[in-house]
Amino acid sequence: MRVWSVARSAQQIASWRWAPLSLTEPGLTVRTSFDASGQVITNQAGGATGSITAGKVITTDLPAPSCALSFSGGSQDSVNMLTAGVQFDSSAATLECWMKMSTAAGVAATGQALVCMVQLGDQQSVLQPLFAYAGNDALSFSWRGTSYQSADTRPVSDGAWHHVAVVFNQNYVTFYKDGVAAADVFQMPALQQSEGMFQIGAAAGSMAAINGELYDIRVWDNACTPAQISSYQYVTLIGNEPGLKVLCNRSGANPALPTVVVNQVTGTKAGMTGNAAVVAAVLPQQPLPASVWTYPTPGESPTGPLLSQQGLLCTDNDTGGTGGAFLRSVELETGQVRWSYDVRPESQLTSVVIPAAVGTDGSTAYVGVQSPYEQTSLNFVEIHAVDVATGEPVWQQPAHLAPATAFLTRPVVLGGTLYAGVQGLSSGGLAWGDPASGAMQVRFFAEASHQEGQSQFMTEPVVDATSVYIGRNAAATPAGAAEMLVSALPADPQQWTITWQVALSADITADLALGSSTLFVPTGGTIVALNTADGSTKWSHQLSGSKVQGRPVVIGSTLYAGSTDGTLYALDTAAGTEQWRVDTGSAIVTDLVNEDSVLYFANAGDGVGTGPAFLAGQDAGPPARAGRSPRRPASDNPTGRRPSRVRPGRARAAGPAPADRPGRTAAAGTGPHGR
Repeated sequence: MRVWSVARSAQQIASWRWAPLSLTEPGLTVRTSFDASGQVITNQAGGATGSITAGKVITTDLPAPSCALSFSGGSQDSVNMLTAGVQFDSSAATLECWMKMSTAAGVAATGQALVCMVQLGDQQSVLQPLFAYAGNDALSFSWRGTSYQSADTRPVSDGAWHHVAVVFNQNYVTFYKDGVAAADVFQMPALQQSEGMFQIGAAAGSMAAINGELYDIRVWDNACTPAQISSYQYVTLIGNEPGLKVLCNRSGANPALPTVVVNQVTGTKAGMTGNAAVVAAVLPQQPLPASVWTYPTPGESPTGPLLSQQGLLCTDNDTGGTGGAFLRSVELETGQVRWSYDVRPESQLTSVVIPAAVGTDGSTAYVGVQSPYEQTSLNFVEIHAVDVATGEPVWQQPAHLAPATAFLTRPVVLGGTLYAGVQGLSSGGLAWGDPASGAMQVRFFAEASHQEGQSQFMTEPVVDATSVYIGRNAAATPAGAAEMLVSALPADPQQWTITWQVALSADITADLALGSSTLFVPTGGTIVALNTADGSTKWSHQLSGSKVQGRPVVIGSTLYAGSTDGTLYALDTAAGTEQWRVDTGSAIVTDLVNEDSVLYFANAGDGVGTGPAFLAGQDAGPPARAGRSPRRPASDNPTGRRPSRVRPGRARAAGPAPADRPGRTAAAGTGPHGR
């Protein structure tokens, strides 16, 4: 908030609204800052503080300028950039941008250049390559005499923002519109090299200059995958992403001040000619998923739904007195129940409960079932195997896990073996066996150590060629204090010997992640790396004082971990050194999932102005703020530093997260294209 003792002109109001002030501007009498922690309002121009009556200071997202490149279609319109160090070839390259075409008569039918590399010659310019709008909603490219126009005519000339891209992969060419690949693929006859000046929006070859706006122009020297094209289109990059050669994104520029267009990768300045200009623009926004259907679960759901090849697997326990417990397959498109599996007829138990212990290997669902002993706190424990296509039992009978009394993990299939962490009468243990037949065995850690107490916590097992690794707790016994342990067992647990075991000084707060020779253990805000050969500590790295509650992910030589402080961290797996971090805006509350070189996760929202969100980020280099805006007090930015701006990655679903808590409904959502 600012108060002036002088009249401000329209130009001053327009241009100064985004600018941080020095406090020495003539006529400035009040410039407020807000402190949410101390609930204090300060006039930075005069130094006085103010009191708050019937209100409070909160954190919120603040407005920021948004700009795009504008072109009139004139023959002189161009943004020209020298391209020292920007080389790529048709074996691996990607050109992409957002475009918003003018709706003036005849524009949609006119071929218009988007971006190109052009080598200027005395007689004729050589395009190497040119990415263009070919007219009538078709995209095209030209590269040293080789040209192709896509047959895909999904609309991009309707005056709305559309993301377009062309990917060259081993001389095969694929076009994308709004994150979805065109059906036709073109094979180039020979390898081509890029060369020349980089031009944006300029007339090139037979293509006119674009009549409209362009935003977030990117050139990569790698072939982006379909998942990267789809997920990155709404992500704001910062210029240091691996493979990125050109980035021109003026979203944060002040449209009322003279603006220099630069390649944000190299810092190279560009020249603008004709009517090319940086203008204020309403930029493309991530569309929120629309509600497609709601499935009301008849009972209480002990865990979130699982995605299978045939539909969504939902569980519910009837708490109304009938004692029913069901696994149901729900159609993804309609929300209708395909089949229901009642565990009671198969288990021959009268009172059964499905705990939060349901897993799937794709074709089979493994359902943990517990039934209480009369007048005790103990349970019968068994696993049911259900065909996800038909809802019929896979085994002749459920696998009884006596003398186990409860599940500590969900059933998981690893390396062809079915595992489940279980609780016994005196300690925790492991059930394992054949997922095809249901032949299972159960052993307990007290058998191996003889001095171990009961377990209330266990991580899901992870396995390599030689060992099974488990994190767990052991309650105090007369012989020893309570411990938090990581244990390694032989790959064939039937031997039931502990290969090695280490006690940790802090609680394990998430499932383990396994690298080639290293086990990564989240202990609160610290990641501990253990040697899989002997359990010795390779390194320990404290991320922050906040916990890691979701399973980290190892990809190549990098470990990715999400913290409840809202930060996604990337660590070097060998040394534990931090490679980068990015603030996602609020606590990361799910496991990290890697799909086709993109990390997916969810954060919780702040409970005030930002709700939960599912996010996507790059798995190599910082994911360019692949999250929501960081929270800060609603002030005039007294630090003088420009706040980082972040945007969500492609949302896969919307609504409260995580989806692993009891509830009464299951819902599905989809983006604007029905994906």
